[in-house]
This record gives sequence, C-alpha cells and structure tokens, in this order.
Amino acid sequence: MGLFCNVEGYLVINAPEYRELGKEGDYVLAEYARENLDECTMKFSYNIAEQFEINTITKPMGPFRNVEGYLVINAPEYLELGKEGDYVLTEYARENLDECTI
Repeated sequence: MGLFCNVEGYLVINAPEYRELGKEGDYVLAEYARENLDECTMKFSYNIAEQFEINTITKPMGPFRNVEGYLVINAPEYLELGKEGDYVLTEYARENLDECTI
C-alpha cells in the first residue's frame, strides 16, 4: 500500500490508528479516524453545474466509491446499481472518466 488507502469511500492516511480490519477482512475506519476525519483524510472539492436529488438507494458513504477499479465521485450521475445489485459506472461516467475519477 501507499501513503493513502481507500477506506469506506475516504482516502485515509495508511496508518493503523486510522484504519483497521473489519469483520469481513476489509479495512474500516478506526474509531479515532471517525472522530478526526479532518486529520486523516484527503479533502476534495468538486462543482456540479446542475442540482441533483440525493440518491436514496445508497447508504451513507464518503465522497468516493471504488467501482470497477476506479475511485469514483459518489454521485448518481456517475454511479448506478447494476443487475447484480452492485454499483457500476453510468454511461456518462464511462465517457467522462477524467471528470469523475481520481
């Protein structure tokens, strides 16, 4: 791993005080990290010209999701539920990867 890792949709400093192994063997935010997100996560800002409704089918997540090997802005114009019930890139996202991925 590098200096940062993707944990629950956040880019978190890759250190044990900020991430820990969850019950399913994947990383989850440590309690300290949850209480100190400003200290341990990268902040990004992005502007979207249009107003979008909140995607009510998503559970609360950070500003990004790991989808199809990309770290994608967690917004309905970029992500949709696929046939298997997992998230997939929208057609718009596939055509505009430089806009919606880091």
